[in-house]
Amino acid sequence: MAKQSLEKQGTDQPEASTKPIFCSKDSKVDTAMHDDSDISNVLGKLQETNEGILPTSISPTKSLPCKTGEHEKHKNMSTENLVFDNDYTLTPEDIETSSFIRRSYKKAIVVDIGNNVLTVEHLQPNVNGGWLLDAVINTYAYINHMENEYTTVLSTFQSRLLLGETGGVEPKHKKPWVSDIGRRCATRHMVFVPFNALECHWSLLVLNFRRKQIQILNSLASTLAFRDEKKENILVESIQACMEYAVEASLVSLAEPINLAEWDKHMYTNIPQQNDSNSCGVYVIKYMLAWNGCEMNENFTQEQMNIFRQKICSRLLRSECNLRRRPSYKEPLTKEEYMANNPEDCSVAQGDSSDDDVMVTSTGNDTNNCSTSNTWTKKRGRPRKNGQNTKPATQLVSPESAKTIAERVQGTNHRASIPSQYQLSPYKQH
Repeated sequence: MAKQSLEKQGTDQPEASTKPIFCSKDSKVDTAMHDDSDISNVLGKLQETNEGILPTSISPTKSLPCKTGEHEKHKNMSTENLVFDNDYTLTPEDIETSSFIRRSYKKAIVVDIGNNVLTVEHLQPNVNGGWLLDAVINTYAYINHMENEYTTVLSTFQSRLLLGETGGVEPKHKKPWVSDIGRRCATRHMVFVPFNALECHWSLLVLNFRRKQIQILNSLASTLAFRDEKKENILVESIQACMEYAVEASLVSLAEPINLAEWDKHMYTNIPQQNDSNSCGVYVIKYMLAWNGCEMNENFTQEQMNIFRQKICSRLLRSECNLRRRPSYKEPLTKEEYMANNPEDCSVAQGDSSDDDVMVTSTGNDTNNCSTSNTWTKKRGRPRKNGQNTKPATQLVSPESAKTIAERVQGTNHRASIPSQYQLSPYKQH
């Protein structure tokens, strides 16, 4: 695992956030599996017609070298002592973990770190070469301590908030998360904002407060059609609004005003690029670990990223922060074992059924074992009356009324009906 050694400079450092910055257990996780073939087909077509579809508003730039004497000033101190040698070597433990994820019950919760909950199904794309889910990106950033006095990471859930997909930044109705994001961004050297570009590609926006730059790190930088400038602009404007609100609320005081609209924007093209259609999330994680504000601390290839995606899965499962960590991952986790050992998760496990009208209830005979057939029964609609909670029926019709009704039915005491002209039928004899 990449390890950090931070050197604190002075005592007047920005206060680290005490609240969880990543997706909570109650947050909606984007678990949609994207079709890799669609992305691959689009990528192939775009490469064939590259000249006719490139946007012209902002041209890509190569990595801008730091000025002489300013490299130490502008680089990200939190990434200087990271060690990446072990990221590209699969150990027997890593292979064992990958096999565990492939064969285990997909609904089983296997990672619980910092209010981030991941199931086997969430981690299967890591070992099967799929599209990484946002919760995986957030959780791995958490265990690597990217939230420190130098950098802060906005979760993918928070980036959706800033983009307005779940409410957005409302000037008249400020919410607690607005001031929290504003305070964190205004007191760090660098802000990482992973976001879903064009709903099919993970990209990374970086706010470099030392260089006063908006930096775009895109693993498909050579194909500008996979750049979402609209979302980039919305994110910048929303973060600006959050910082202004934090200043108004006296949560942070600035030596000089911050205006992100005046900053230069650069998309870097000489950074490692993906060669497939589903590794963008892996590259985003690696960018956050290796980017020092000027350049990557290391160079990495597609083959190395194919190994790194499995290392991510292994490290999440075996992390000391994981409340669902298992003593061994040699044997797969079956549904029966999981439900027997985690009765509180049985209601989630029953979600495998596609029938939304089924209500699962317990008979109360055995509250500790959820795998037996007698414990769980399925009932539709209103609960059946068993006689214990029912009252005797009240007699609503008196004997006199019943006799009158019988006479009317027999025709001895009923009023003759006179049909109107519209009810007469030419086929009926009158």
